Amino acid sequence: EDHWESFGSDVPLGRIGEAKEAGEVICFLASARASYITGTAINVDGGAAPVV
Repeated sequence: EDHWESFGSDVPLGRIGEAKEAGEVICFLASARASYITGTAINVDGGAAPVV
């Protein structure tokens, strides 16, 4: 558990995300509200992915 706690401090939001948070994005993308979204990657990583 110490490994995960130390990893969370490296994430810009300061914590590890929860499965529910990723699930909410998946539910949104599967809904009609996301009907105009095409061909994109949505990172659910608390800002951990480097911005290029």
